[in-house]
Amino acid sequence: MIIDLSKITFAEPIEKEKGLKYIEIKHKGEELIIPAPFTCLEYTMHHLKINEELSKFTIDLSFKDRYNNTTIEDFHDFMKHFEKQITSTAHKNCNKWFSGESLSLKRVKERFSSFMRIPINRETEEEDKDIIDL
Repeated sequence: MIIDLSKITFAEPIEKEKGLKYIEIKHKGEELIIPAPFTCLEYTMHHLKINEELSKFTIDLSFKDRYNNTTIEDFHDFMKHFEKQITSTAHKNCNKWFSGESLSLKRVKERFSSFMRIPINRETEEEDKDIIDL
């Protein structure tokens, strides 16, 4: 993974329609682009047009080969660390990011929509290693 998490910065919140706040994330001062390794796209790509200027694209990636492919495992681990960095930064900036609210890290994590979905085996209550998705 070429992205150095210590070089990621978060801009000041930009208020959009209906109180929605947008925070740009940059890497070394440039637009953050996260290269994904070649993996199975089992699900779909989603497009959400927010307005004339702003669209959001998402994809659902499968990490089934994570335990057999170190590149996919490294990408998965990077995404987990990146998510932790986002919640930690949101906690440090909660007054600016959440309209003056002072929130505990636990409360920030409750409000955060994780992009990592780890399936849990219902019987063992542990990670289901047969199904690994983002």
